[in-house]
Amino acid sequence: MMLALLDYLAEALYSLNTSLLDLPPPVIEQTGQDVCYLKRNHIGFSSVMTFCKDLEDGKRFAVGSWYISPRQHVLECLICSIMCALFLIRSYLTLSKYHPPTKTAAIRPPLALRLITLVVVSLQFYYKAQGYSGKMYFWVMPCNMNWLLLFVLSFYPGLSWGASHLLLQMCVSFSGLAVIALLVPDTSDLVLPFEVPYFFTSHALLSIYPFYFVATGQISTLPPVTGTKQHNVMEYFLVWWSFACSTFGLFYFGIVTPLSIYSGINLNYMLSPPPNQNILIGPWYRFLSTIFVGVIFFLLRLVATFVEWISTRSSRKECIQQQKLK
Repeated sequence: MMLALLDYLAEALYSLNTSLLDLPPPVIEQTGQDVCYLKRNHIGFSSVMTFCKDLEDGKRFAVGSWYISPRQHVLECLICSIMCALFLIRSYLTLSKYHPPTKTAAIRPPLALRLITLVVVSLQFYYKAQGYSGKMYFWVMPCNMNWLLLFVLSFYPGLSWGASHLLLQMCVSFSGLAVIALLVPDTSDLVLPFEVPYFFTSHALLSIYPFYFVATGQISTLPPVTGTKQHNVMEYFLVWWSFACSTFGLFYFGIVTPLSIYSGINLNYMLSPPPNQNILIGPWYRFLSTIFVGVIFFLLRLVATFVEWISTRSSRKECIQQQKLK
């Protein structure tokens, strides 16, 4: 019964896009007739070929494939989505005891950061609109989504304090991916004028943007002091780390992967590994990638928490003492 259901779901997933090849095309043209998409009819025979040389400039590097079988896609999607949803609910319930509902105004960036956000997001839209067909789908890339979160933080009028605080806490963890993008950049499909300098500039800004709010004390990676009680730092650290990982996993396995298959574009490398490395490869590369992303989130938040803990240790003790005196 379960196997039959799995096969049915795998077939349904495959039907989203029957033109994907079993492997991504070579980065450099090999035969002069390299195929990037091969649409099949209902009995499996080829009906339409799309040659890589005929694609718009830059799109070849973003072509999706069945590097992972439809059945494995379904298994990973179901397992990861269910686990992430459970962890997300658990994390949210735990966080509610630290941050009960409040009517405090939303946290907003200063004017300079709002202007930076507007310029970066506007340029991002320009490059997506002027790029190859399907490039708009790349809005779901982690760093682009991070900028969208910051855009909401800057300009959405109905934002509450709780929502703005949650967005910034997630951005602290997600900024680690901007650092990785700078260290191991993949600029293969960036072909428009000044698109590569824009890539490095936007990622550099994104890697430090959320920490303005930590440095100015508007948010904290440490638990709030309630009366004379100082909550467990490790629990607070782990629950925010779990929240960020669960949100990320649920979005990319549950939403972006089907979107990648439908569009035929390798969004966030959900259909095949990044071409600029030889570590995250093989049929289980997404499992390794998940561990890697979790470690990045962990280390980035660990450093931020440790630095803030050291720099505010005396002031937090003083705050507790004052509460005791009251």
